[in-house]
Amino acid sequence: MFSSGPTKKHCDFDIKSLGNFLKQRNHVSDQGIEKIKELSDKVRESLKIPHDYKIGFVNGSCTGALEAVFWNALGDRSVFVLDYGLFGKRWADDILLNIKMPGKRLDLSQIELIKKAASNNGSYNSSYDTSKGSELRVSEKEIEYETPIIYDNDFVFTMTETATGEKWFDKEFLRKVKGLRIADLTSAVFCEEIEWDFLDCAAFSFQKALGAEAGLGCIVMNPKGFRRVLEREKISNKSVCAKFPIPRFMKITENLFKNIMPNTPSFIVVEDIIQSINSFMKLGGIKNSIKECTNNRECLLKNICYLENVNKACLFDNESSDGGYAMNNIHTCNETIENNDNDVKNLKSEFIAKSGNELDTLRSIQQSNYVLCLKPSYKKWNYLSKNEKWNFINLVAEKLEGYDVLGIVGHSMSEPCFRFCTGPTIFVNKQYIKYFMQTFINVAEDKDIT
Repeated sequence: MFSSGPTKKHCDFDIKSLGNFLKQRNHVSDQGIEKIKELSDKVRESLKIPHDYKIGFVNGSCTGALEAVFWNALGDRSVFVLDYGLFGKRWADDILLNIKMPGKRLDLSQIELIKKAASNNGSYNSSYDTSKGSELRVSEKEIEYETPIIYDNDFVFTMTETATGEKWFDKEFLRKVKGLRIADLTSAVFCEEIEWDFLDCAAFSFQKALGAEAGLGCIVMNPKGFRRVLEREKISNKSVCAKFPIPRFMKITENLFKNIMPNTPSFIVVEDIIQSINSFMKLGGIKNSIKECTNNRECLLKNICYLENVNKACLFDNESSDGGYAMNNIHTCNETIENNDNDVKNLKSEFIAKSGNELDTLRSIQQSNYVLCLKPSYKKWNYLSKNEKWNFINLVAEKLEGYDVLGIVGHSMSEPCFRFCTGPTIFVNKQYIKYFMQTFINVAEDKDIT
């Protein structure tokens, strides 16, 4: 029922239907190029990608695609990387510490300060030392550069953080960026309407929302993004900062956007993605997907927060009747809770703002339409160590596999939590949620943490 990628296969999936995949041909054969073109056309139609945007595919899933964009497009100017959440930090580390591109990290509070300074015709930039990691926070007093300089440079961000269930897509900020706007769209595509006008380069894979097989990454570039790649190629065949040749399998050329991949893909994977998109479109495309994701999310929140156990005690409500002793609180990993009026309120994220005073700076954060991360929050749970919490969560998940409830353990690099996929191939029903709730209760009673 649940899984955070690869997720549940689409409703029309049949392993026998993949028997028609392209056999005994490589990627540069006429048949191979035509099959990749078929996939490209379906991606463009299903995601409503503008006709002047280029689409290409590389091996290595979203990681391979995004790395290719970094190596081929970045380096001739500074790059600012939105460092929030696990994957945002990962890309910041990779760009600034490993590839050693010139640039800086920005956290969400800095983004808001930059916007504020720009609206006041002021200036803002922090003396943000990338060697000090992502925990450094700044104040408005730490000003070095004019705000327009930030907007003149490139900007990299992750739209959906699957480790926390958060989404960032700040059009007010993105609209002002004059450099390249590069996005990791995995876990956003096929679940959200993507406003391509705000993006110059993007990368994603297909196993998250669609439940397609992993291994293939998609690169989308508008004319501005591809023009940068061509300009860089004329200067040198080397990454400007890394000072050595770009690996062949990561090289972005015109051929890539003519449906000629740099390496032969698995055409079984290609066929599976095509069929996954076919099913996605047959059910109504992105409009239906958003409706299904919303329904799944609401069903989870409503029933997990308010389902009663055999003792008629509300397990996951937002208030405790006995001072927090019973299991009656559950919070999302970014501190989203549902109150008694069924009104979801966005509170501060523990991963982003440690101080309540920073709450007003985080208004650009929204809830992902693809994944919901929930953590128990009651007295005895809070006394457990991090390892004890993970052991508990893994035990609950192990027992639930017999009910076909799969992949609900949070990301290992996040704080301990349950992670539920709410993607369009999943149809949440109350019976599965009852399995989850009862299993949670049984394990908690057995471990004496009720």
